Amino acid sequence: MKNIFYFFLTITFIFFSAAIFYLSKYGLTTTKFNSIIVSELKKKEPNLEIELNEIKIKFDLEKLQIYLLTKNPQINYQNINLPIKEINIYTKIIPILFANIEVDQVALTVEELDLKKIQSLAVRAKPSNFKTYLLNNLNKGLLKKLTITVSLDDKFNIKDFKLNGNLENLDIKLTNQYLVNDISLNFIADKNLILLNSINANYKNIKITNGLIDVNLSNGINLSGKFDSNFNLNNKDIVSIIDKENINFLKENNIFFNGKY
Repeated sequence: MKNIFYFFLTITFIFFSAAIFYLSKYGLTTTKFNSIIVSELKKKEPNLEIELNEIKIKFDLEKLQIYLLTKNPQINYQNINLPIKEINIYTKIIPILFANIEVDQVALTVEELDLKKIQSLAVRAKPSNFKTYLLNNLNKGLLKKLTITVSLDDKFNIKDFKLNGNLENLDIKLTNQYLVNDISLNFIADKNLILLNSINANYKNIKITNGLIDVNLSNGINLSGKFDSNFNLNNKDIVSIIDKENINFLKENNIFFNGKY
């Protein structure tokens, strides 16, 4: 009797191991969840037009969780095509068996989105002060790559989020006096912290390199940072850089720099 028990136990273990290996490496292709996903998304955002390609049921060995993977979906929001490369939807196992989904987390990968499109999307953004800043203070730029990870409750409301990506050729008007050009940077953000690193930019013909800025949002807005710069002291623009108002701006925001000349 023991031999039979161990035999079935071994067979079960081999079956589940093979299934996990297959799902983690190849996945199981299906279209059963397409209409469910589209329906749930349109409930939250009626202006969203979405067409999904085939979906693969896969297993994430790191998170030990089932997820749905689809690539290159056709998504249009407010007449703007969104260049989403990949969507991963993490769900519970039991609902999958009944062709249903209960979403825990969604991860999106976006590639090359022009700033003008982002500003068009921001017209309906909240809060309004963020929208105003985005529309009036950013002149140009390119979002090269963005990964968005969103944790959801059972009603598809956002519980938490994380952003990770990089920007290129960005011009920012910090105030009427401070215009920074040709910015490139990497960023990580969640609801408590925004981290900008590998910042390169041009401010009044002075090259800014190796910049780092932390924006802590856990208790108000606390900003700190540092950067390096190469400049020529004979350049007339240096006078405007080191005036009293600019120095006070840097001190108030805990921003420091190392200059090479």
